[in-house]
Amino acid sequence: SASLITASSQPIADHVAVLVNKTGVALYNGYVEEDFKPITVAGKFQPFTITYVGTLYDGQKVEVFCAAFKKLIDNYPAAKTKIIFPGLNFYSAQQLRIEKEMKGYENYYECTARMERHKILAIEKQSHLLLHVAWDEHSGIIASKIYEYIASGTFILVTPTDNGAIEEIITKSNCGICTKSVNDTFDFLKLEYEKYLKGIYRVNDTTSENVLQFSRKKQAGKLAEQLDKL
Repeated sequence: SASLITASSQPIADHVAVLVNKTGVALYNGYVEEDFKPITVAGKFQPFTITYVGTLYDGQKVEVFCAAFKKLIDNYPAAKTKIIFPGLNFYSAQQLRIEKEMKGYENYYECTARMERHKILAIEKQSHLLLHVAWDEHSGIIASKIYEYIASGTFILVTPTDNGAIEEIITKSNCGICTKSVNDTFDFLKLEYEKYLKGIYRVNDTTSENVLQFSRKKQAGKLAEQLDKL
């Protein structure tokens, strides 16, 4: 009898499909297009701003980014740059972790109290880069924030990458870059900061097919197609 295996990413679908000897199809949680429609911003923030949205867990190696970011500041002592962690103060252990990691660089980061979602979405749009810290490659964990990031139109930096589900989403959406080490993260940040100084920054075209394929509307259509085949 015909049956369908679906999973939240292709790597996970492929893994399950092998176990049960069926075809596996990725159906992403996706984003709701309407969420960003009412969010209007006047442009990007004044300093070169990187934002990390959502909860931070011990299993996420944010230290890779922090080391690269500190290296950027060391190389540009007059750097106009900042990393924002909206809502992180709600998780005191993680707030302390960032404070410890960024000791001596207090002027370059900000952890805030929790805030309304529409304010977070506006910050995502106004940032120059959105940071995502993937779990290791065996986890298959996909934070739903990655879809929100894609919908924002702001370029995404994933570090360290998972060589798996998240990297696949970034590659398919063409919305960001995945780095592994402190050095390749620093090289990317240096490149982007140099461009920022010239008034240039990356933006993603949210009307492109690469992006729209991750909308819930498109994913629902994909599920309907698969059900029709059964």
